[in-house]
Amino acid sequence: MDHYWNNLTYPEMLLPTLLDPRMKNLDFATDSEHLATKDLLKKQYEELKTQNSNNLSIINVDDNENRRKSQNAFAVFASLKKKVSPENDEVGAYLLLDEIDFDSNPFVWWYE
Repeated sequence: MDHYWNNLTYPEMLLPTLLDPRMKNLDFATDSEHLATKDLLKKQYEELKTQNSNNLSIINVDDNENRRKSQNAFAVFASLKKKVSPENDEVGAYLLLDEIDFDSNPFVWWYE
């Protein structure tokens, strides 16, 4: 196994495990690996959220004036944006939840 996967504790490798509510505490990883994986999840979540908000702002291509005004409004308020505490964002809320039983189905958990 080490021949093909020499380090399974890179954040990119641990990310799927972090998203499994049965093993999200990453008890087998070091504190620094756990922290790096949580940071990667938060970073990717923010990138997707930004990408989705950008996609929503260009849905109505014919309405250029409203889109321009909307973008200007976002630019004005961007400096006022507060940092989101872990208790107020989806990733932080997920990370604060307890792990589920190992016999539980993670797909059912995510669906609910």
